[in-house]
Amino acid sequence: MNKKATVFLALLFFCCGIGAAIFLRLVPMSHDHGDHNSELETVFKIAEQPLEKMTGEATSLSAEIGAQPALINFWATWCAPCLHEIPLLEQAQAQHKVKTIGVTYEDLTAIESFTIQHPVAYPLFKSSFDIFYFFQQQGNRTAVLPYTVLIDANGEIIAEKIGDFKTIEEINKFVSLLSTAI
Repeated sequence: MNKKATVFLALLFFCCGIGAAIFLRLVPMSHDHGDHNSELETVFKIAEQPLEKMTGEATSLSAEIGAQPALINFWATWCAPCLHEIPLLEQAQAQHKVKTIGVTYEDLTAIESFTIQHPVAYPLFKSSFDIFYFFQQQGNRTAVLPYTVLIDANGEIIAEKIGDFKTIEEINKFVSLLSTAI
């Protein structure tokens, strides 16, 4: 094969790869989620979905947050933006009367290994429900992590943030939505 043909093939494969990456990023997820109730709009149903504590015990979001405002942060151990915002979420929890909870789809061993190197001041849980289906229902169609929802004391989602918080001021503004939701 001559040099021109090799360069052409390399360029062709490169362009196909870029095109596939763009296509996959723009097309909504289409997982088969079985027979789900399509009305996950109310956080009450979300809050009742099962979680696993770090001890392996079963719980739910509603059992963990009770009747108080909460920041529910969906994250992953491999997610660099998630790691960046953990200290900001810890600071927001300390400054505001809002409980912060981290939820991931990863197994408890991965979470435990992560927290040995990166201690987290708020509780972390493994989801026992399809968080990606929840993301789709809430409009996070490409399942971007981190993904944070703000829940008021009545258990209703009042705000969402797709992607990471960059500053504590950004989180403070997000949490201040609680006072306007009353």
